Amino acid sequence: MQGKKDKSADDDIEVFGVRKNTVAADGPVHVPMTDKMNVDLMINRDSRVMLAHDRPFSGILQWVEYDVDAQSLTFVTSDGKIQDLGMKIHPPMRKYLRLATTIDTVLYRDKKIHDFYSVPLVVRETLH
Repeated sequence: MQGKKDKSADDDIEVFGVRKNTVAADGPVHVPMTDKMNVDLMINRDSRVMLAHDRPFSGILQWVEYDVDAQSLTFVTSDGKIQDLGMKIHPPMRKYLRLATTIDTVLYRDKKIHDFYSVPLVVRETLH
């Protein structure tokens, strides 16, 4: 049959009554950023970090958390909602990101900058 997607066995898994891989639209955790928009993370040798994105964030960013152990970035809004970047931080970028204190975000669309602001970066790392 055309147009019908094959269901995998995992499609029907429920955990605590919630279907796997779902996120409540009004919940505190948003789907990863890379699922909603195009993003590009850039870091230079001076630990200056910039995130270019082509769609507005779902809220006002308060801070960004870099989890060194998980190699992930999580964005936190003023109303407490969180959103993971959706991609791992590549090894060459990690040492520079650990030293950064802010992330500059640039909303770039239609060959124009529509928004720019700097948000604090909090680095979390397990001490061994």
